[in-house]
Amino acid sequence: MQYGLTQGFPPLLEQVRKLLSGRGIGCQAHRLHIATGGSGALHNVCMAVLDPGAVVLVETPTYGPALKVFRSHRARTVGVASDERGMLPEALDAALALHDTAFVYLLPTFHNPTGRTMSAARRRQLAEVIVRRGALVGRTTSTPICATVR
Repeated sequence: MQYGLTQGFPPLLEQVRKLLSGRGIGCQAHRLHIATGGSGALHNVCMAVLDPGAVVLVETPTYGPALKVFRSHRARTVGVASDERGMLPEALDAALALHDTAFVYLLPTFHNPTGRTMSAARRRQLAEVIVRRGALVGRTTSTPICATVR
């Protein structure tokens, strides 16, 4: 008696892989993970990438339960300045230069607690910084995902 495979239901993983492939994102099914909720997904990512004392960069303000998950893994959270449109690209660039960062945590859509949705232009600006710096990104939306940008 078990809930099922931790990674997710294999036929669903294969369908997700096909969906991503159709969007130009190459990924093998065994590299995907489907979670049942945002906190569970964050916990799994933390188990995979965080060591005690690791730095997670977060928007200010950010989702309170995510902070609890990061801290339960003994990570150190560092707030990055944000405005009404989301995390400031120049502040993220400075924080990535200053800290050896495990990952950057973003809530670009229906941000909790502010309710804002980040514009496409701001997302592109942040993506440029993230790609240039080779950072790992975790983002939570109504469908939690984490993506590696390397």
